[in-house]
Amino acid sequence: MNMQENTTTIDRKISEWRDYCLCSGSISDADIDELEDHLREETASLIQKSLSEEEAFLIAVRRMGSPPSLSKEFRKTSAHDFWKKLFSEPADIEERRKNTRDLILIIVLAVSAGLLTELPKLFGIGFGEDDIFFLKNASFFVLPFITIFFIQKRRIPHTAFVTIVLTFSLSLLLMNFYPFSEESHTLFLSSIHLPLFLWFFTGIAYIGSEWRDVSRRMDFLRFTGEVFIYTTLLFAVFL
Repeated sequence: MNMQENTTTIDRKISEWRDYCLCSGSISDADIDELEDHLREETASLIQKSLSEEEAFLIAVRRMGSPPSLSKEFRKTSAHDFWKKLFSEPADIEERRKNTRDLILIIVLAVSAGLLTELPKLFGIGFGEDDIFFLKNASFFVLPFITIFFIQKRRIPHTAFVTIVLTFSLSLLLMNFYPFSEESHTLFLSSIHLPLFLWFFTGIAYIGSEWRDVSRRMDFLRFTGEVFIYTTLLFAVFL
């Protein structure tokens, strides 16, 4: 009687699992039978190892995985779906296209940043002779391009986009047209604090519309730390 009761409990749980998988829409009726047999065998094997029926079922289900991942793995091993392995999955194709677009954008922005640093030479402004000019505009040779990448990648709201553009534009005008005195420390302090100020708006582009998400803000903090470390290493190598 107890064995029959346990069998009925396992059958009920497996039936609930089967209904859940079918409702998810990621596994077909034809595939679920084979998967159910595998789940029963796994559960029975665990029960023989002195686990309770509840523990055995939970462990077996966890080993099987969620319906989407289960369906994906099953398609890779199922004999009647073997022909699907000859084709790339749509999600994989879209992911590759996205990565390719990001790589092209990075290359374009990197080349643009390099060309921008050479642009002042066309107006007779050299790095050795006009240190003040490069001190004022150091932030604008790099940060706008990083921000453009994140704006394109994150698809930030229109309000945030306008705010970022206005901030960078006004900062550029202020640094180049404000009558700084070379004898005071204002220019030097402004040149130090400006990258930190603009980096905050780069962070807005990085986080995008997920600014309420704590994990996204933590990601930006980690990204900031990585940028600081790599920039320091580059300066140590080239200076």
